Amino acid sequence: MNSLTELFLSLAIRASAVLIASGLSAFALRRASASTRRLIWIAASICLLALPAVTLLLPPIHAGRAVTETAPAAVTSIVTVIPSAAVTPATQAPRRLPWMPILWVAGAALVLARLAAGAFRLSWLRHRAHPIDAIAAVPCFESDRIFTPMTFGVFRPSILLPASHRLWPPDRLRLVRAHEFIHVQQRDCLFQLLMQFACALYWYHPLIWIAAAQFRKERECACDDGVLGLGVTGPEYAGHLLELARTLQPGPRSALAVAMASQSHLESRLVALLDAKVKRGKPGLKSTLVIACIAAGLLLPVATLSGQAQNGRGTISGVVYDASGAVNPHGTVLATNLDSNIREAALANEAGEYSFRAVPAGHYQLDVSSPGFKMHRAFVTLKANESYRQDIILEIGNVNETVEVVGKKPAGLIAQAGVPHRIRVGGNVVAAQLVSKVSPIYPAIAEEKGIEGTVLLEAVISTEGNILSLKVVNSANADLVRAATTAVQQWHYQPTLLNGQPVEVVTTVTVDFRLRP
Repeated sequence: MNSLTELFLSLAIRASAVLIASGLSAFALRRASASTRRLIWIAASICLLALPAVTLLLPPIHAGRAVTETAPAAVTSIVTVIPSAAVTPATQAPRRLPWMPILWVAGAALVLARLAAGAFRLSWLRHRAHPIDAIAAVPCFESDRIFTPMTFGVFRPSILLPASHRLWPPDRLRLVRAHEFIHVQQRDCLFQLLMQFACALYWYHPLIWIAAAQFRKERECACDDGVLGLGVTGPEYAGHLLELARTLQPGPRSALAVAMASQSHLESRLVALLDAKVKRGKPGLKSTLVIACIAAGLLLPVATLSGQAQNGRGTISGVVYDASGAVNPHGTVLATNLDSNIREAALANEAGEYSFRAVPAGHYQLDVSSPGFKMHRAFVTLKANESYRQDIILEIGNVNETVEVVGKKPAGLIAQAGVPHRIRVGGNVVAAQLVSKVSPIYPAIAEEKGIEGTVLLEAVISTEGNILSLKVVNSANADLVRAATTAVQQWHYQPTLLNGQPVEVVTTVTVDFRLRP
């Protein structure tokens, strides 16, 4: 399971928690007004849209893991400089095609394409419709291309009636116009758009489509309750609604429009209209604030709470040995996640042990280096909740010796002297040497909290020996990164010489922060 698959599964689990909690809340308030349940589903759609951003921005809270504070101790900073030239190229493991993001993008594109087609059709209908009397400054149009009343438009809502509305009794026309005007007052087109965006984001989740259907049902029931609040009796309004559903032909609908006489949920709407015990009031400001606070209180824990099983994380650990089987202390281990290209660094301790704890499951490349030894590269596939052990055996570095045997060339093979010319002979490299070093200072905040870690830096040594383009190449604590970069950027080298000329080289600096009792 790679990190992208883990992200989608994590969002699906979190979305399930939001949707299930919303469904249970709506069921618990089944005796409340439809406007209250409509507000619950609106809050659910907003939470679902905010969930990815909140999950990425807020730090995770790991469940079941206690934080133990360590008393301040003596600070030991181990700094290892690894010239990049010492790393030999190797063939990386083949990376699999990220089918999960491709599939998600395809599904989301289909949902958004449906929305775009609906918006285009509504715009086309409005431009060909004939204006009629407005309702309280809300534009009204009639069209012979639609078969049911509808409201559309997010910023400038409009009401569109079928041309057959001229044949309706005056009471029916008045009720229909009142119903559509309540849609405008409730900004149902805006909230319908938010729900559709949530459907596009979580199109693979069956509960989101159930939630969208429930929202449409409560939205229409809330408008029905609003019409009854104008003094119309339930049986009278139910009769007009049933007649509209019977006489009007079902036509093409847009996901951006709200239609009054839809056949979906018609039976439940009629039952609610004929039930005198149903509450029909709108939630007040206090109720709205309570629902908003509950939604925020649900969103933050769901977005930030994560455990090892939920995050799909694991541990990579092992021991670094030399060719004789003895442990090799202070070897540098660089773990690169081949799925996300995120790198982590660790330094083997005195017993040669290294570990990467709570890292995302996926495919990793381990590069182990130590002075005097060949760089060792291994590939690891880490599964969720797995503790993977990878021991490393380093081979002694190559030693090249050149022996030149000089003999006397025969007289016949001696070349005649010609025009003298110069041949450039290279290969004379003098490596950079560190001449001025500022040791990093352990941050007091990190020391108090018992935070340890390794910061892996990559920099360019200029021809003057200064540090250029210093950047962090692994994820580490911000305080540790700040302390490491502040110190390293003040270092000064004797520049690398190639055939006597200074050249720029890339170097890797590993700063290991450790606490000791």
